[in-house]
Amino acid sequence: MTAPPSPAAGPGALPDGAPPDPHLGLVAGGAAIALLGSVTRTSLAYLFNVFVARAIGGSLFGLYAIGLSIANVGDRTALLGLDHTLLRYGAILQGEKSWRPLRTLLRRASCAVGLTGLIAGGTLFLAAGRLSTEVFHQPELRIVLRLFALSLPFSSLMALWVFSIQSLKAMHYVAIVRDLLRPAMQILLAGILLAWGWGLRGALAAYLIPVITGSLVALWLLNRLVSAESGRSRTQGNTGAEKSGGRKSPGDVGLAAIAAFALPMYLLSLVSAGMTRTGTVLLGALGVAGQAGVYFAAFRTVSLGLLVPEGFNAIFAPVIADLYNRGELEQLARLYRVVTQWQLTLSLPLFLGMALLTPRIMSLFGPDFAVGAGSLALFCGAFALHSATGSVSPMLEMTGHPTLNLANVLLSFGVNIALTVHLIPRYGILGAAMATSGAIIFLALLRVFEVYRIVGLQPYALSQMKPLLAGAVAGAVLYLTTRVWSGPLSLVGGVVAFAVAYGGVLLRVVRGRLALLVREPHGSS
Repeated sequence: MTAPPSPAAGPGALPDGAPPDPHLGLVAGGAAIALLGSVTRTSLAYLFNVFVARAIGGSLFGLYAIGLSIANVGDRTALLGLDHTLLRYGAILQGEKSWRPLRTLLRRASCAVGLTGLIAGGTLFLAAGRLSTEVFHQPELRIVLRLFALSLPFSSLMALWVFSIQSLKAMHYVAIVRDLLRPAMQILLAGILLAWGWGLRGALAAYLIPVITGSLVALWLLNRLVSAESGRSRTQGNTGAEKSGGRKSPGDVGLAAIAAFALPMYLLSLVSAGMTRTGTVLLGALGVAGQAGVYFAAFRTVSLGLLVPEGFNAIFAPVIADLYNRGELEQLARLYRVVTQWQLTLSLPLFLGMALLTPRIMSLFGPDFAVGAGSLALFCGAFALHSATGSVSPMLEMTGHPTLNLANVLLSFGVNIALTVHLIPRYGILGAAMATSGAIIFLALLRVFEVYRIVGLQPYALSQMKPLLAGAVAGAVLYLTTRVWSGPLSLVGGVVAFAVAYGGVLLRVVRGRLALLVREPHGSS
């Protein structure tokens, strides 16, 4: 497979008078819905964490953070890699109008994940006592782990069904169930139960009830979507054989082909979940639950900046699978660079702003959390670089290289573990943040190299220097504003000044060009 021409030459650029790329419109529209949903979900989840941390204190919030981290790994264990498998094959089967194989795949995956969710939840429930006393030396953790164990069958099925909806590119349904219903219910219930004095158990109930509700709503929406799409296809007379040219679709191959893709994705998901939660769990195992809570709060804060790449990747991943399956590499190369520039332009100000305001942001959780300012700054730098590398992980996965992506994450996880064990005894919470940040940067750069060498695509163009310039100017404005202006409104004023400076410089540099919306970035200004 030959690599596309370099971006400086404007490969795949639309000729004058050519109609806009319909896939680019799909990515833009779907990403807008996904981004709006991500903003809503992440903001509500962040408010939930701030509210709970201030209500129950740093030590109890640390127990909640440890339990949630373990439950997240349990989710990945129960999913068996079938969430990303459905994301890829669902998009392919939809493109081929192969609705019967898709229904079969959905039924089998749901049964498998439902069973493993029950096993994972039961195992955690039974092991909660020994984990709390022998590993974490926190007897109070037992009730936390057991309540999170009850959520595992529902949370794993909800994730599976949301990914299935996403594979069909119905991002408005994803926004309803994952981004609005669940987080809104969480913060509402937390407000009520904590006001009634339920404390930590109230926070846990506010997590469990929305998960159960969300899973049921996701199932209903998925069934409605598949029925509507298959009915429309029958009305139009389209069949899977016509779309696929008579060859077998992935759904016809059977369980062996599904398992071949799912197994590396399963291990990849497990290791990825472990890598981002290593610091929280190890800090808790060392008997400092309060520091585990601070680390968790810092990581959740930087996750606000991840909503931009998450929004784009949510809709871009099935598009990658569809275009690569049909051999349309020129379109894929153009979209890859456009999406990368969008991600960089929108995520850079978030990470830069957080990095400059770390002490004030961490103080929102309470006075005990100010020690996490340095950790938050490290996370901001690592994830800013991660976002600047574009959709490298979906590019590897959706082009059929999940095993390679697994090897990448295994290697990065090993780096993370080694650094964490070495640095936590010396530097505590800051050492845990240094280890995770270093592993994230290593993984991002490795994936960029592999996508270029194997798929023949790279995400960069000279025009991507524009948001970097705007970010530098806006960062200087924010720094000066917060140093000159003191008082309760200085944070708001600094953020407003930063946003105005970033937007103004960026608009000035691009000089009103709207080419980002209709064609790929290229080297000229």
